[in-house]
Amino acid sequence: MLRRLGPTMRALSALIQIAALSALDQLDRGALADEAINRWNTMSPRLRETAAALMVKRPARAKSLLEAIQTGKIRPSDLSGSQASALRQSPDKTVKELAAKLLIPPAGKRADVVKSFATAIDLKGDTKHGHEIYQAKCASCHRIGTEGSPLGPDLQTVKNAGKEKLLTNILDPNREVAPNYTAYLIETREGDSQIGIIASESAATVTLRMANGIEAVLPRTTIKSMSSAGLSMMPEGLEEGMKPQDLADLLEFVMQGK
Repeated sequence: MLRRLGPTMRALSALIQIAALSALDQLDRGALADEAINRWNTMSPRLRETAAALMVKRPARAKSLLEAIQTGKIRPSDLSGSQASALRQSPDKTVKELAAKLLIPPAGKRADVVKSFATAIDLKGDTKHGHEIYQAKCASCHRIGTEGSPLGPDLQTVKNAGKEKLLTNILDPNREVAPNYTAYLIETREGDSQIGIIASESAATVTLRMANGIEAVLPRTTIKSMSSAGLSMMPEGLEEGMKPQDLADLLEFVMQGK
């Protein structure tokens, strides 16, 4: 089924592709991970984020994802910190051991990255190009004005802290994580893993919010364990392939965004 949908998926808008990919999660009989990996280089960052979340969800898919990282088809930086953490904590022994080898937590490197892009604060930014970067890298998790999805903080509010603080938050997202934006890992009795922030809770259900406006309502009777990952849903390595001028453009767009 996934193979037949391939050309159609490419023709659809990003949001429709994300919805279609999420729907296919329920129909998957083992082909979803392979198809996602094969199409990885043609996917937008927003679609990759959804695909990675779906692969982390189940042990067989997670193993395929890690094998793709091992062979260089997917970069470790394509995963969010919380996704990498979930793989390292997987109840599946094979996934856990492979993740431990391939997804080594960074030690003290983020501060150096922030310093290397510090010049972006003083460069004159291009809001048009900054908007393009926002749409490609930020809109799946952050709203600004009428755009984006409300997973992380609304950029209209965080911009009040100034460019320096905003740059640090972008490049080192796990330095300070507010409790209401901390990622949670939920293991179900069926062996699935779901990662997101807790949008709401009741006596009967827990609602997890994920990137691109996706929410999962999980009955408490299906939950085996729920724990904080202690990390942001925002991935480290957002700066990959970018120059200080690109960050300057993004900062300018956020500061001027309405």
